[in-house]
Amino acid sequence: MLVIIILSFSLAGCGTGPSIENVRWILLSYGDPETPYAVLPDTSVTARFNSGTKQIRGSGGCNMYTGEYEVSGDNLTLTGPFAVTERWCGKEIADQESAYLDILLAAKTYETDGGILQINSGSNVLYYERE
Repeated sequence: MLVIIILSFSLAGCGTGPSIENVRWILLSYGDPETPYAVLPDTSVTARFNSGTKQIRGSGGCNMYTGEYEVSGDNLTLTGPFAVTERWCGKEIADQESAYLDILLAAKTYETDGGILQINSGSNVLYYERE
C-alpha cells in the first residue's frame, strides 16, 4: 500500500496534471522554446478555458478574443478563426498579439506543472502562470 501512495505522488508532477479549464491563465512568454519572448511590459495576455461552453476567452494584450476548443488527454485543439476585437494599440503590441494568437491557434498539446501551463504548437510554445 505504501508503494502505491509513493508512486502516485511521484507521478503527480508529470503529464497534464491539473485541468486547464475554469482558470485564468496569464502569459509569461511565447515563441521558440529555447529563446522565448517575454510578454511586453504593461500588457496582459490571458486565456480562460470554460469547461461548460468549451470556449476560450482572453486578451491578446490589446484586443479580446474568443473561440472554441477541445481537450482530450494532453491534446488541445483550438478551432478558428477566433473572433477578435479590432483596437489598435501600436505596432509592437499588435505584433505580439498576432504571434500569440497564431501560436495558440496552432496548439497541439499542453502540460501543467504546479501553477505553470505550457501549450505546445510544434516549433513554438506558450508559457502561462495560473492567476
